[in-house]
Amino acid sequence: MQLMTEDVVFLTSGNAPMRRKQFAEAFSAMAVIMDLTCRSNVQEITVSGDLALCWNLLEVSITRVEDGETRKHAGNVLTALRRGPDGQWRIWRDANLLTLV
Repeated sequence: MQLMTEDVVFLTSGNAPMRRKQFAEAFSAMAVIMDLTCRSNVQEITVSGDLALCWNLLEVSITRVEDGETRKHAGNVLTALRRGPDGQWRIWRDANLLTLV
């Protein structure tokens, strides 16, 4: 949660925008029943003042703890980060186009 701004928004295909509280609740619920493995391949980073954009190719493997079934998702992600008054960079907006592979 420390990696996100208070007004963070996550955008995913086919879903309503997700805010910080919704993300935290969904992630906490999923972490109990799933194991996640992520691999990110950064394609580009652009910084202008206190705003940065990062485009990366993301691969996510989601394994159900109950039966070991794994689903893999991959796709492009564009993340906007803001530098806070403390100098730390945090996710401000995140749009991903992950699909089942």
